[in-house]
Amino acid sequence: MLKQLKVQSFKETFFSLVRLGIGNTKVDDSSETVVIVRGKIQWVFYDENGAETERVVLDANGEPRMLNVEKDRWHSLACLESGSVLYESKDGPYRPLEEDEIMVK
Repeated sequence: MLKQLKVQSFKETFFSLVRLGIGNTKVDDSSETVVIVRGKIQWVFYDENGAETERVVLDANGEPRMLNVEKDRWHSLACLESGSVLYESKDGPYRPLEEDEIMVK
């Protein structure tokens, strides 16, 4: 399936892997606070070996609606409802991910 992807850049490759459910990320220098605004989104957390450790579903019509992701914690997410909207805030400036902050399963 990966051979069918037509990507031009590292960023496009990463987001293609995430859409396929095989890419995880971590941010080395910032935690992330996320709030679900609309819909439902699932966060999945992993250890350093890529083994799943936890799942959290944020639901705009339920609980929880907010989540803090500690820095250096591997994670991915999946939209569970079309049109879902998520607000994310970091405790530092935005910077693009580095290659060592992406884990491909």
